Amino acid sequence: MDYFKLKIAFLTSFIFFFTFSYAQIGIGRDNPRGILDVNQSNNKNTAGLVVPRTGDVTTIKTPEGDEPIEGTLVYDIKEECLRVKMETEWSQCLLDSVGLKTSVNQILGVGDNFKIKKVSAGYDNSLVIGIDGWLYTAGNNTNAKTGLGRSSGNTVSFTLILGQPTVYASAGYLHGVAVNQSGDLYTWGNNAGARTGQQAVTSGNTVVPTLVEEFGANTTYGRVIAAEAALTNSYALTESGKVYSVGTSTNGSSGTGGNLTTWTLLNIPETVQAISASYYTAGALSSTGNVYVWGTGANGRLGIGTANLTTPTQITFPQPIKQLSMGAACGIALATDNVTVYAWGRSGSATNTADWTSPQVITIPGFDPATDQVLSVAARRFDNGTGSIAIVTTIGVFVTGTNSYGMLGVNTTTTLTALQKISGLRVYRSTEFLEASIGYRHTLLTTGENQYNTEYNYVGYGMGYTTNGRLGAMSGNQRIPTII
Repeated sequence: MDYFKLKIAFLTSFIFFFTFSYAQIGIGRDNPRGILDVNQSNNKNTAGLVVPRTGDVTTIKTPEGDEPIEGTLVYDIKEECLRVKMETEWSQCLLDSVGLKTSVNQILGVGDNFKIKKVSAGYDNSLVIGIDGWLYTAGNNTNAKTGLGRSSGNTVSFTLILGQPTVYASAGYLHGVAVNQSGDLYTWGNNAGARTGQQAVTSGNTVVPTLVEEFGANTTYGRVIAAEAALTNSYALTESGKVYSVGTSTNGSSGTGGNLTTWTLLNIPETVQAISASYYTAGALSSTGNVYVWGTGANGRLGIGTANLTTPTQITFPQPIKQLSMGAACGIALATDNVTVYAWGRSGSATNTADWTSPQVITIPGFDPATDQVLSVAARRFDNGTGSIAIVTTIGVFVTGTNSYGMLGVNTTTTLTALQKISGLRVYRSTEFLEASIGYRHTLLTTGENQYNTEYNYVGYGMGYTTNGRLGAMSGNQRIPTII
């Protein structure tokens, strides 16, 4: 053994002896204040502690070559941040480049002052964007669909998932997608069929939000402004008005006629301003107000007969469309006049007795087109049987269709066969309800419920099934809107 190795062996032996004898180590001081204290006695340090650095956290191993244990800390050179090993995966940045601390809220749920600005109801989980702009998740963890590094159990309090300004999020059946303010796309959850679009990964789970490298500034396809997670597909809309698809082609859901393991541009003849997707149906709204749809056509849920459509096909409307919501069994659209609402598919007729295979005008009870306006529309996203719809107006929120577990918020579990107004919501003429999102057995609503319309008075409501934590900390089925 040479002199250098002898010194290393002696130092290692000394550290082990000292640790086991005193259970703490001080470097620079003889009275350490913890198991490891690297401060000088006068606390006037001239050098910092350098943690292990790596460009790929998956290469980190123990000295024996095993997987690192929970709590292992490294600096990710590529992401320029600290990351810690969680139960089955590495965390997102503990402190990212713009200084947003995420680690604490990944462990702790939201507080009493939690306010919701945007919502997406999935199959048995939910995604919400708070007024802080950050993304929160709750619900069933199976297949890592909550994105919290967990693949079992439930998250029963809304918990931070992405600690950076988020502009769009969509909760899918077994996966989720989100878009940040910079136009980056993040996906997580079950990779089967390449639905998360994570560089052609087709198995296992992506357990935390992971950057999709094809999108963003100075990348192959550019910045993303919206993204949708459906059953086995994901869709991304770029700021240039192009739509990209990935995942299976069940009943034409990929929009290309074949399965896609990499992000693929769809053939839509116009620039697109918005997208919507659920189950095996999807649609794109062009900048001129035209609508293109693809996927499952059964029961008229695409608004063009009952055949499956393997490529984007235009629906004919009498006037331009402003908002589109594609449901699992029906669809709904709002015209640019902010008054006319069209629906189609199973239960799209608001009678629950017949299927509409083309768009039909919906009559809203008590609605005066001269003074009232429609603010947003939503179709039930996950159900292959009957559908449900919600119409948010300046005089209240109207719902109809399947109402299992009270998900429509009208204090009953009976299926509705006509539009009914949700009672108990304080609606002011100066208040703008933001949106509704209908999942499998639960519904989310957001509103600026205040006469002064300040952002700090946004209120989020949940209705329906609470099992699995899909409505956060609520318990018992909620048959009326309950504040989250």
